[in-house]
Amino acid sequence: MRDDKSIFIYNDFEETDLYWIIPIIIRLAKKKKINKVFTYNSIISILEKDEFFQKKEILLKDITKELPFYFGVFFKFFASFFNLLKAVRIIFNLESLVLNKKSNWLTTQIFHSILDTINVNKNKNFKISNIKKFKIILKSLYELKIANILIKSFNFRYAFIGNSVYYSRIYVAVFRDSSINVINHAQYGLYIQPKKRDSSWGEINEILYNKINKKIKKIDFNNYFKLRSKGQGIYEDSKSSFKGKLKSNNELNHNFIFLHVFKDSPFHIIDRRRIFVDYFDWIKKTISIIKNSEEKWFLKIHPSARAWGEDSKKFLDSINYKSKNISIVSNHLSNNLIFRNAKRIITFSGTSYLESIAYGIKPIIISEPPTFSKFSKNVFKPRNFEEYNFLLSKNLNTNYFRQKNSSINDKAKKIIYIREKILTNLKDFDGYLIYKNTSSKRKNLLRELLKKNLSNREHLFENYLDTLLKFNHSISLKSKNKFL
Repeated sequence: MRDDKSIFIYNDFEETDLYWIIPIIIRLAKKKKINKVFTYNSIISILEKDEFFQKKEILLKDITKELPFYFGVFFKFFASFFNLLKAVRIIFNLESLVLNKKSNWLTTQIFHSILDTINVNKNKNFKISNIKKFKIILKSLYELKIANILIKSFNFRYAFIGNSVYYSRIYVAVFRDSSINVINHAQYGLYIQPKKRDSSWGEINEILYNKINKKIKKIDFNNYFKLRSKGQGIYEDSKSSFKGKLKSNNELNHNFIFLHVFKDSPFHIIDRRRIFVDYFDWIKKTISIIKNSEEKWFLKIHPSARAWGEDSKKFLDSINYKSKNISIVSNHLSNNLIFRNAKRIITFSGTSYLESIAYGIKPIIISEPPTFSKFSKNVFKPRNFEEYNFLLSKNLNTNYFRQKNSSINDKAKKIIYIREKILTNLKDFDGYLIYKNTSSKRKNLLRELLKKNLSNREHLFENYLDTLLKFNHSISLKSKNKFL
């Protein structure tokens, strides 16, 4: 097994993702003369029952049948028993382990994966029992063992892993540490992870950026930005958050904190220099600071929170966020009006940091977002709690948070355009995103839509593979024809 080069597909993909990703894997295997593709029975059974895949030339092997002992009950019990003491140490020290800058890169990813998985498994009241935490830690350590066994048993050249967070992060960490090309996906785009740092779907390869920059025109990104500011952009979250009409002036000229989906992962890009553990830690300590502020503050709930099955207000209530100077922003107020009039914008690492810069605001961020290197001087990123406290509690002049360099504003608009029009294949086959709360009916509709729109579209798959190998990121066919 070890001598034959092969491809690995992890079992964390949505079924609908397979309709455009499997054809790319087939082409990659042919191009690189790889004859073996290993995955799990859960994926194989989907492919075997659908005629869409039966037309494709692919032979998948069930990896659990190749190594039945390690996937069996006895080995799982054996591994869990020997990891009991390690799990106890982790459960009582997880937050400090996550922020420990002395840990090596591989180890810190494992701790982030565990914290991620614990957070996403919290109940609707944002609680999780210690027993469930303990089980998650034991499962994580088992997955770590399996990942190491796989790289010793197989000669993987490429690994397709749907997520870069939760349990999936363990495989991302171990595989790329062994110089396997790890390919993640998000927003209908594929991207290759570097070995010693993180990337995400919104990260732009420098070679690709320079090529696009030579051909892109100001009218391209300005026109898109105008449409986006009316809620007519491609990015799903921007559609709802930029719609709405102003009914009062009570919420303008103040400070806005753009919240994330609390149980979602903040660790697609792990920033080891951040000052807070996660979204929960950040907002708790932020609330404690701004309660003592003389200024007004508004909390903006993430537009996808409900789609994720999360009632973010319930968590805010549980930490007693209410104060005479703190409110949740009204739903009728669009982001367009917020960015045009706000004094401060604070986000952990969300897209609102780019939007702020595009509107001429210098935002406060906690963790490195995608494309941070292009705007590191155009944000406030506190190095310690004292700096953060100063930025929030000091009654600073509005101009302190303004940046009047129009070329920087235009650059942010350009990056938004590239991320949403070029780095996603969404419009190539008229798909839409699936969330945790997406109904089965809507998932089935998407599956049928993709089957219809992707039949006999071989040139699409060739394009995605070609650009993925050239620029470490797949690119929409329409954008390739226009800019490359």
